[in-house]
Amino acid sequence: MRIDQLLQAIEIAKTGSLNKAAQNLFLSQPSLSLSVKRLEEELGIQIFERGFKGMSLTPEGQQLVAIAEPLCNQLLLVPALFDRRSQPTGITFNVSNAYLKFVINVYAELVNTFAKDGLQSLYLEANSGDVLEDVVSQRADIGVLYIVEETKSFMLKLFEYREVTYHRLLDDGYWIILGPGNPLYHEDRTSVTLEEIAPYPLVVYEEKHRSTQMEISKSEPFAHKTVICVNNRASMTELISATDAINIGAKSQMPYKYTSFYPHLKTLELLGVPNRQEVGWICRNQYSPNEAARFFLTRLIEITTGIKPTSLVFDQES
Repeated sequence: MRIDQLLQAIEIAKTGSLNKAAQNLFLSQPSLSLSVKRLEEELGIQIFERGFKGMSLTPEGQQLVAIAEPLCNQLLLVPALFDRRSQPTGITFNVSNAYLKFVINVYAELVNTFAKDGLQSLYLEANSGDVLEDVVSQRADIGVLYIVEETKSFMLKLFEYREVTYHRLLDDGYWIILGPGNPLYHEDRTSVTLEEIAPYPLVVYEEKHRSTQMEISKSEPFAHKTVICVNNRASMTELISATDAINIGAKSQMPYKYTSFYPHLKTLELLGVPNRQEVGWICRNQYSPNEAARFFLTRLIEITTGIKPTSLVFDQES
């Protein structure tokens, strides 16, 4: 088994097409097909199912890619890690955020505070599965995400397996985000019921793992006839603004006292849902935060709990 075979399997999984993956990898389709076949034979599993709609991962293939992708990402970082010419100067800090609006406001405070010190930073927005991958691959120092109650046990086991530490920030209910194209937007109300939102399309963020919105959309009580998947915040807000579609959002009361929500959109509390979701942050095991990371986490905890921490979990562990 070679790393190039794993990279080839990852690319096929991303594109869902043997032909497209071969083009991206600058290989012939027969060569790529033979390489994958040899990998399957060596591992004794079937990685892909081949159908009319393209290539899809088998359960064994999903496990393989889940393990291989972060390993390959870290191996590809090795040359840059030891290239002294590419070493950044100043303070470095990277964060990955699962589309939570108040996190960008905390990040903006960080930029304003450390810009004069030569801040070298990367801000990412992704689904919860990719937030986890960003932290595992060391693309991000801190990841902020949310977990639904139904899948919390699964996610906690996944965090442990991927060697990251999870810290809960707050519990939250479900909120519906809607725009002026939805009749409920123009009514004088602060909440809606499941029955009232049933006729409207549901916009969700595409998910890699069974963690949040995609899982919700497939299960009761969110079984909408029309589900639209997007992979960025801009697409979500544009669709909600221009149609009668809705989104399941987090609008925890404490953090949103510190910031306004999306312009021209409204949030209504969704009543009658017994399960809840929670927001938290993750970092790699044994992670040691620098000054910028400590500032970010202090402010994140402060606006989600209403209390400024005098110390962080890293201080308690040392």
